[in-house]
Amino acid sequence: MDMASVREIKRRRDGIRSTEQITRAMGLIATAKLMKARERREAFQPYFNALYEMVSSVLASDGEGGSIRGYGEQSIFRDKETSEEEGAAGPVRAVVAFSSNRGLAGGYNHGIVRMIAGDKRFPAKTTVIYAVGNRGREELSAMGYPVRRSYPEAAEAPEFEYAWKLAKKLLADVMAGEIGEIYLAYTAFQSALSQQPALVRVLPPESGREAGWGVPGSSRETGQKEPESDQNRKPAYMEYEPDRDQVMERLIPWYLSGMIYGALLEAAASENGARMTAMESASENAEKLMEELDLQYNRARQDSITRELTEIAAGNSGTLQEEEG
Repeated sequence: MDMASVREIKRRRDGIRSTEQITRAMGLIATAKLMKARERREAFQPYFNALYEMVSSVLASDGEGGSIRGYGEQSIFRDKETSEEEGAAGPVRAVVAFSSNRGLAGGYNHGIVRMIAGDKRFPAKTTVIYAVGNRGREELSAMGYPVRRSYPEAAEAPEFEYAWKLAKKLLADVMAGEIGEIYLAYTAFQSALSQQPALVRVLPPESGREAGWGVPGSSRETGQKEPESDQNRKPAYMEYEPDRDQVMERLIPWYLSGMIYGALLEAAASENGARMTAMESASENAEKLMEELDLQYNRARQDSITRELTEIAAGNSGTLQEEEG
């Protein structure tokens, strides 16, 4: 092996070492962000679950069938039966897709896109996307889904003000009759090594046995059997003061913004967990490649040194033969 090959191996080894330093630094940053995101997520999760269950129970208790007067009487907030077959006439469903603005997070972003595109309820013709994060927006747009609004800043900083802003826009579009059902498609955080795409319909909330589908920590998501008392529980009787419409008018914006904020926290924790895992895996792969290149480099150096010694020995032998001759 010539010196050019030795230099090439050394150049590749140095490049991989630089990459490994970058991936380790990114992994440390993701770990630090994960700790903060996880604390915020764990503090908010009980409220996130209770909020969904409460509103589902309220709407199921008064016999209105999920109707929310004041927020699009002409919309499907009456829980109308609609076809799930692609291309069938039906209301426009809105999906809030939570993804990241950057890659290098394993399958975090692709999991959300695959979940939406693989669901028969969401053909591109009757679905509009409200994108939180650029990666999901780009992939879904390339697949033909219309993106009505994009909120990349919310993916960078999961703050309640962004959730409130998005909730107000969604409700305004409901009032205008532009959308019907509202879904949240986000990644539920389970652990630093495990994140699961989740889909939950937030307006109208799913009632009865469907309540809690996709909500982190719920029995529907974890697969645990619900207690017998919960299975047979009947909706509680509700009294409204001053009246139902005014209560709903105040409750629904806070409910929707709370659900979006909870999904933001889940997505932030999941993104950093996925990125931390991906960077650790990349660092380990870089170390293995460096070990292989080190062996190749040492062998190449040994071959080069052996060849040089052989040439020197051959030259000396030729000189001695000339002198003896």
